Amino acid sequence: QLDQLKQQSKDQYIDVDSRIGRLEGRAPGTAAPAANPQANNGQLQDIALGGTAAANSSQPPAGAAQTPLQTGASQTPSAPANPADEKAAYDQAFAALKDGRYAESARMFQGFIGQYPNSDLTPNAYYWLGESYYVTQNYPISLDAFNKLLAQYPNSQKASAALLKVGYCQYELKQWDQAETTLNQVVAKYPGTQEANLAQGRLRALKMERR
Repeated sequence: QLDQLKQQSKDQYIDVDSRIGRLEGRAPGTAAPAANPQANNGQLQDIALGGTAAANSSQPPAGAAQTPLQTGASQTPSAPANPADEKAAYDQAFAALKDGRYAESARMFQGFIGQYPNSDLTPNAYYWLGESYYVTQNYPISLDAFNKLLAQYPNSQKASAALLKVGYCQYELKQWDQAETTLNQVVAKYPGTQEANLAQGRLRALKMERR
């Protein structure tokens, strides 16, 4: 019954590579309009909302698990950021994610956050950094990235998806009590959303796991 429930839950999820590939057809590469750089990413906020992460890889890419999450203002450039350079750096990291180069994507998003800590794209960068680690099953580092997003940018458009992914990471780490609390928070805070529906599905799976 647990396996059946897990399969039903997985059926709701969109495979990471196919979802990104589909989006790429609508907004390929770095061609997203600079006037609204977050719009493209809003369509992808549930890129890996569910399931055990690595749909296409059972092993993390070499070096991925050894890359610590090091971000912060210590690398802040002394000169004001060039918006074009900032957007190009973000797009480059996002392109790596779309191409399935997850370890490279994680390094690039880390670099972006360190170099542009005050960018409007930094909350999104934290989210995709977390996804880059989640899809390679580096759950502790992924959890850290999502928690940083929620702590620093609680009103981000990625907050609901990030909170859900916190619950998923806790689930994968078998932190049952924490996962249950987090997933219930998603349901209570974002009722009627896809995130709430996915959280309810994972809560059912969690109930079966704990029997």
